[in-house]
Amino acid sequence: MRLPRSQRRARRRQQISPPPRRGINAFHYQLPPGPWSTLGQWAVDNYGVAGQEAFQQESFLGDFSRPLSPDYPYRAGEKIWVFRPVVDEPAVPIQLEVLAETEHYVAIDKPHGLACIPRGIHAAKTAVVAARRQLQNDELSCAHRLDLETAGVLLLVKKPEYRRAYQLLFQRKQVRKSYRGLTAGRGSYVAAGDDTAARDDAVVRAGAATDAAAESDAAAESDAAAGADLEVWMYRQPGNMQTLVSAEKPFASPAVSAVPAADTRADSAVNMGNSSAVPRGRMRAALTCTRVRLLGELEKSADNIENFSEFWPLQWEISPHTGFTHQIRALFNYLQMPLLFDPLYPQLLPPEVAQARQLPLQLLAKELEFIDPYTGENTQIISARHLGVPGVE
Repeated sequence: MRLPRSQRRARRRQQISPPPRRGINAFHYQLPPGPWSTLGQWAVDNYGVAGQEAFQQESFLGDFSRPLSPDYPYRAGEKIWVFRPVVDEPAVPIQLEVLAETEHYVAIDKPHGLACIPRGIHAAKTAVVAARRQLQNDELSCAHRLDLETAGVLLLVKKPEYRRAYQLLFQRKQVRKSYRGLTAGRGSYVAAGDDTAARDDAVVRAGAATDAAAESDAAAESDAAAGADLEVWMYRQPGNMQTLVSAEKPFASPAVSAVPAADTRADSAVNMGNSSAVPRGRMRAALTCTRVRLLGELEKSADNIENFSEFWPLQWEISPHTGFTHQIRALFNYLQMPLLFDPLYPQLLPPEVAQARQLPLQLLAKELEFIDPYTGENTQIISARHLGVPGVE
């Protein structure tokens, strides 16, 4: 039986691509039009000294790991493999806690502030590279992803041929995902944007999920404990970092303001081989569904009391039924109770302010549950991390 085209292309790419170096894959880059006659001229014009050093380290390669020299003829449109300089090499190897492991996958407990995959300025300090080095398996890859700011259960597959089976579980919504999040309660934070009727409607449809934070009657507390399924439209525009939310389906070009994305190409030596930073693509929009349940106040302990001297946070159980960028963070911001210590919602914090936060974003991927596609067994993986307490990240 002939494999689908996508799988044939993936297998071909795997055959011609260079093997990872210390857990980091080469970047497949298409040479742009220009006046250069050799690859060396292009490298020096674009990357200066870093381009010269890259040839000495055999960082420019053709298919099947063939090293390219500075005298290699420059052909616009040709694709080459590039190992970009790694500037975030940790002084001490990153140690990840392994929560579960089988023949097909390994589940790790990702800390806050660690990106899942190499991208932009993040290379060595990423979960997949750290796991490859720790477990000595360069074939590890993510079955799904978590935000850099989000901690918790992350599922990695051990071989490329296993990846599709686990990715399909997430695509077909056959994985039960449970998160924990902390908020300051209603009124402690102000959401970004205007208080529109659409947002008020979403708050009403949230049932007692938000009312319980403001009301003290027993009926509201009971409803909040039962939880509520919230359906809202989410959309992202090219060049914007924030996910925007609406109770109604957004137009193709809504008149909204959002936080612009930062240009990560300022240091060409770091981002050697990156494509243009000019925003491309169309607006993405989707109807999302998230179940939200108030668990009550965060349990007090000696570790977390000093972190919340001005208020005591509420703890929420959050179960997204759909998947959209920043879905949980954007939803709670929309409901006028942003998650604590979020550097992007309701507004983008300056780097120095974000670094000075006493705690990271208070969002934890607490649990994954699914039927293993290879064994048929019901699998439940639970993070050992807790919110509200300082940890070694």
